[in-house]
Amino acid sequence: MTPEERSIWSWRENYARRMLRLDFEPLPATVFHSATAPVVEGIRAVNSHFSPGFTLRDAAMVKQDDDAFAFVIARSAEIVIDKPRQQARLGQGDAALLRIDEPGRLGAGRPFSYLAMMIPQAELLRRLPKASATTRAPLARSSQSLHLLRGYLRTLETGKQVIDPALLQTIQNHFYDLAALAVSAAKAPGETSLSAVAAARLAMAKDIVEGRLHDPDFSIGALSSEMQLSTRYVQRLFAMADTTFTDRILASRLERARDALLANAYKPMRVSDIALQVGFSDVSYFNRTFRRHFGASPSDMRATHIKRSD
Repeated sequence: MTPEERSIWSWRENYARRMLRLDFEPLPATVFHSATAPVVEGIRAVNSHFSPGFTLRDAAMVKQDDDAFAFVIARSAEIVIDKPRQQARLGQGDAALLRIDEPGRLGAGRPFSYLAMMIPQAELLRRLPKASATTRAPLARSSQSLHLLRGYLRTLETGKQVIDPALLQTIQNHFYDLAALAVSAAKAPGETSLSAVAAARLAMAKDIVEGRLHDPDFSIGALSSEMQLSTRYVQRLFAMADTTFTDRILASRLERARDALLANAYKPMRVSDIALQVGFSDVSYFNRTFRRHFGASPSDMRATHIKRSD
């Protein structure tokens, strides 16, 4: 057995067939590689990366009593879906709803990656009664509902927050709601009060704020315009998190300034330059709010950190 054959055999026998009831068919003259990581621990949503070839499930691997669906989002270009009742090509960011109780294969002629979220049939039918008829057409990345879901997933993957186990069920329900909305929505979801949409939009708002901290003129009006929502609705989103736009952007700027003050890479920078870099246009205001927020002035915090590090 060659090293390449041993690699595929180990993956197949120790993980794929036993845990996923899945196999892999590599393209000729390619080096096999696979990596899988959960989006959130405790939830059936994973990111998978593969070398060129096809993941596949034949009739022997299909478990007839498993009635779940897989909501698949392509994270690389040109992923082919080949199933008896469903053939499609997904571009990057496109998605498809797949039945897992039937054979088929999914892959590409180059390294590919996708996110797969498992949705029990009962959960999907509760939100989308005609789910069985929706598994054939792929969902374009331009869909606003799919855009919300991708943004929500991105925030969970890149966020610094530790997710309380008590919140896992809420997050999972948000996944189900947003996936069902993406499959069913023929138009934009609007300024809906649906909790999953509001949570996804709040996550998106926070993500945009983090990317615009350096801009001292960034306002809730600019944020609302970028999200194509009314200012009043965006204000309600922040109220959901028991904060306001002003408080959120201030806290984020202060935390970024603190991180910079304690980082070796920023040692040559003056405190005033760090303040300007994170979006404060008034250094005196920065010093006052920093002391009020952290209980020490920026200079004192930096000096204490340097002393402890020596």
